[in-house]
Amino acid sequence: MESYFEEAVQTLLVDEGSAFVEDDNGRGPCKWGITLKTYQELYPQATRADIEALTPETAAAFYKLAFWDTYRLFMLVNAIVAAKMLNLVVNVGPIAIKWLQATCDVCEDMVIGSQTVAAANAMNAASLLAGIRARGEHYYRALVAKNPEKYAKDLPGWLARLAK
Repeated sequence: MESYFEEAVQTLLVDEGSAFVEDDNGRGPCKWGITLKTYQELYPQATRADIEALTPETAAAFYKLAFWDTYRLFMLVNAIVAAKMLNLVVNVGPIAIKWLQATCDVCEDMVIGSQTVAAANAMNAASLLAGIRARGEHYYRALVAKNPEKYAKDLPGWLARLAK
């Protein structure tokens, strides 16, 4: 299943982009989709220079530890589902796990535990992905409806990312 991560993180890095951004929508310095604030959750002494110096390899290592392992995405046996969940958890946080759980009709506690794993792994991957994507689209459109000035420009990219 480690190969699942390697494939998943490559797509994620492309989606997040390699450019260093001085201030990512008020979240501080960012590269490979990793903000300084998020990086400091694992590495409290990290600085702007650490973000600027991130390589694809160090970004992948961070994503493995902070997302893949933390959210137990490795327990999902379908590589495409696992990759989609990594991408979404990085993009929106653990709310994406609720989309998975709602699609599987299990308790929506944002934790990938034994019930979620059993249900997700038993479900047809195409149906599971369709449900996750539908919930994600609803979420993104609701964000835009609440604050169009801030989010309308992001909607096409979010929907394209979701559809992959």
